[in-house]
Amino acid sequence: IMIKSNEIFPWQHSQWRFLTEHQRLPHALILSGHKELGKFHFALAFANFLQCTHKAGQHACGKCSSCHLSSVGNHPDIQLVEGEGVSGIIKIDRVRAVVDWASKSPQLGGYKIVIVKQAERMNAASANALLKTLEEPSGKTLFLLVSDYTSLLPATVRSRCQNVNFPATFSKDSVDWLEAMLAGKQNANQLLHLAGGAPLAALVMANDG
Repeated sequence: IMIKSNEIFPWQHSQWRFLTEHQRLPHALILSGHKELGKFHFALAFANFLQCTHKAGQHACGKCSSCHLSSVGNHPDIQLVEGEGVSGIIKIDRVRAVVDWASKSPQLGGYKIVIVKQAERMNAASANALLKTLEEPSGKTLFLLVSDYTSLLPATVRSRCQNVNFPATFSKDSVDWLEAMLAGKQNANQLLHLAGGAPLAALVMANDG
């Protein structure tokens, strides 16, 4: 779904407030919870917000050079780590490379942000390579681990990250958003319940008929 990178979904406001009002962020967060709740999108929006040089309250301005670089996926101080090939495993070489990258000074003077998509896809060696950095982070570095299945992450990794949970949602905000996306063609409330409270899954179900 194409959404401007400085916007979040309406069911994510409490998590957003919690993080953007923090005076001091931890060096690692796990964004956990149900599938299809837009956690990865949230991670991108939060990274964009942190790098923005002209924040408008609790939101990125969307206009500064940093926001522009984020919007085209070319920010020098944001790195994405994800699984490779058919297996989708996050390999140790990729983790080592990003750990080395994170240890260097930021190019634009803000944070160095690493987003790990489907973090549970790290194998034992990859998780261990990341663990050393989580134990001894350098400077303004932030790791955002996005995971649908946090129980598959090693306990040692989980214990060094602050957990931000995204529960299933049946709120009016979620239903209203889904209704707007469906343009009233289907019963949003019923679809949301069929999808177990995951609005993005409900939207896929609707589009797949």
